[in-house]
Amino acid sequence: MNIPKHPDPSFLGLHPFGKASYLPLPCANQHALPPSFDLANSTAGSCRSFAVVEYYLEATMTTPDSSKFAMARLPVQLRCESSPFPITDFDVNLHSRHPYTVTSPRLTPTVETARISTRQQIAKLLGVSGAPRLTFCLETSIASVLQKGSPYPIPFEIRAMPQWADTNECIAGVPQTVNVNSFALAIRSTTSIIAFATGTVGAATVVREEHFKTKTILAEYSTPKKSKQRNDGIQCEAQFEATPFDKHSSSYGRPLTLPIDDKSSPLNLGHELNLKLQHDQFQFHEVPTFITYNIKRTYELKWKMVLEVGGEILKVKGKHPVLIMEKSD
Repeated sequence: MNIPKHPDPSFLGLHPFGKASYLPLPCANQHALPPSFDLANSTAGSCRSFAVVEYYLEATMTTPDSSKFAMARLPVQLRCESSPFPITDFDVNLHSRHPYTVTSPRLTPTVETARISTRQQIAKLLGVSGAPRLTFCLETSIASVLQKGSPYPIPFEIRAMPQWADTNECIAGVPQTVNVNSFALAIRSTTSIIAFATGTVGAATVVREEHFKTKTILAEYSTPKKSKQRNDGIQCEAQFEATPFDKHSSSYGRPLTLPIDDKSSPLNLGHELNLKLQHDQFQFHEVPTFITYNIKRTYELKWKMVLEVGGEILKVKGKHPVLIMEKSD
């Protein structure tokens, strides 16, 4: 049985949406059939609106005189066409290059662990601090294509490039480090649907567009707790705080650090935390990216990080569109 790959253009000629369609109606032979889809399942039942893509197999048996004898219909699930093997090219792109400036006495090796005095804190708030200043550029590169059930980690790379022209000469040769205190990565889906409103305005048909968003946490990381000295003199070991998805991470039990160096390799958080698009919440309830005439599904990765440089805290967040492919055959 050959399943068609494109819609039948004869059914689109008098389509009432016209120009309101997400796809041009005359080019049906260029549009892939969308996968089976149910808005209620994709939003965990939190949506009152109703939108589905359904497929059926229909069989008819007739008598020799061509009169109808019996007919049966069976609903079937159709998924997107996929690759025969897991993809290895995630189309990693440079998402952002953002400069950060840190002013702290802890940037100097002799006072790296020294406690900042109240006078220094007040001077810093007033903008008259004499502490050394460090400027660096944080580069973030992230995957643009993902595949459900992929055995490979999601690439998420960060790199810190020093900006010597805006850095004090007294610390120009001093190695500096970025500590990743926390990191959270989520994938957000957006379902857009075009539908007719219940009423009309004059002779014109009212077309309404709605958007439904859901978010799935892929990973949450927090730095290991510092060791504490107990009253009996025994030192408590550091512990790693993470979601269940990260329990098998390769970085379990150790902090994540990044040198501020223009010659060093980037830190791949996806590899370090073993981030994969495999856990059940996404694998069973989400469809890949698709677009049809009145429904489309898109995704984006969202993240937030808390970084520490010279005792100063930097908060970084961002989002990046991503194409989700069906799992491999």
